Amino acid sequence: MNLIREQAHSLSLELASRDILLQEYQTKLHEKEDEILQSRGQAEIPREGFEGDETLKVLKRELADQLKHTRSIEARNRKLEVENEELRSYNKSISLMEEERRSLISKVQALDGLREKVSNLELQKAILEEERLSWTAFLQDDPDGIQFTSPAHLARAYIQTKIEKSTLLEKFGRPDPLIAERDQEIIKLVAIQAKLEEENQGMKQVLKKDLKEKQRLERQKDLALKEATFLREQLKTYSTEEEVMMAGNYDDQKSQRIEELERLLGEHKLEINALTRQLEERDIARTADAQKLEEGLDYQRSVVQFQERVDTLHKELETSKQAYKIATIEIQALQKQLMASEATSRMRVLQLKDNPAARHEVTKKETLRVLREENKALLAQLEGQPGGTKFVPISTLERSRLDVQEMEALVAEKEKRMTRLKEMWSKKALEFRQAVYSLLGYEVDFQPNGRVKVTSMFHRSDLYGGVDTGIVFDGEQGNTIGYHWRSLLSRRNTKWH
Repeated sequence: MNLIREQAHSLSLELASRDILLQEYQTKLHEKEDEILQSRGQAEIPREGFEGDETLKVLKRELADQLKHTRSIEARNRKLEVENEELRSYNKSISLMEEERRSLISKVQALDGLREKVSNLELQKAILEEERLSWTAFLQDDPDGIQFTSPAHLARAYIQTKIEKSTLLEKFGRPDPLIAERDQEIIKLVAIQAKLEEENQGMKQVLKKDLKEKQRLERQKDLALKEATFLREQLKTYSTEEEVMMAGNYDDQKSQRIEELERLLGEHKLEINALTRQLEERDIARTADAQKLEEGLDYQRSVVQFQERVDTLHKELETSKQAYKIATIEIQALQKQLMASEATSRMRVLQLKDNPAARHEVTKKETLRVLREENKALLAQLEGQPGGTKFVPISTLERSRLDVQEMEALVAEKEKRMTRLKEMWSKKALEFRQAVYSLLGYEVDFQPNGRVKVTSMFHRSDLYGGVDTGIVFDGEQGNTIGYHWRSLLSRRNTKWH
């Protein structure tokens, strides 16, 4: 296209230069013509003004040269005019080509725009397809088994997760009085538990000491009992020796010593009994403390159970709030979609003006109108004449006429249908008869009362003197009648007689 444009520009410049040259030649030609006219006028002057024949010869030669030059200029002028016409036609074709070029350029630009749009759309489609494949591949192997079928489903799950996140932030991001109260209770319970642990440890230490003391006392008791037994045995032996050796003369000091020892032994027994009672009292107190601790632990467990129930109810409440928020967002989205569909609805239903549904609707409306008018007329007539009347209201008459017209139209339609069925039946029967005749050689004739007459093409009635040679099949009685064989038998019987 650039080459054609350059050629056209060069041709236009050449044409302009040739036009200028042609104008110059034309001006020169006019000047030469004027000079020739002047020289011709001078030639007509009497020859007295000339010096001689040589001047005339010079003038003739110059005139011939001028004429020759003029003719050459005219020939060149004609040639230039022809070339000018050719260049003008070529310029016109170039202008047409330029117009075509501009139109083609505009089309190419439009195609470039469309190509760019198509490429953008293909790029967008590829990007969307890659995005869809990416999120489907990312969510395809979900360990939780959650399947997202569409971006709307994914957006809904995202909104739900966002609501849950905001709820959790609201719940755990600010100080909860229940949590603070629970923390205080936990601190108190921990302090009580630590105190009870300390008391328990102290009681364990005291119990260990008491057990050790009890064991020591038991050992002392055993030793004392053994010592007392040993002393009794020794005393008994000593007494026996005294009785044997001294013959009933006892020592008072020994008796006092024995009594003192017995008294000490009684005191030891009393002390042991007192210590035993103290140990039993401590065991009872420790058992009571253990029961109190068990009761406290039971109360703590019941409090924990109630707190778990309260937490469960709080979780259910949070779940209900989240479901309510999600439902509200879904309702808003559906309302926006409904408004958009109502705003952008441009659907038009095309139907025939005279269709069965329209006819039925018109008939129904007309019947309803007539019935209403009839009902109104009957009510007015009954209200005006309480005893009744023998006249029929005009609305009833119109309704009856409409019913008659409907019945007539229905009967005409049924008659038309029956006529069409008869025509179709006759055509099909004729085709069937022709097919049977061409294939089997029998002429089939359907008769009333379910009878069918079959006549062979090889046994026509004209071959037997006009005797009917057909066979009639009676479908109602289930028998066959052959007129030809019956007539032959009747003839034979007549001959025999």
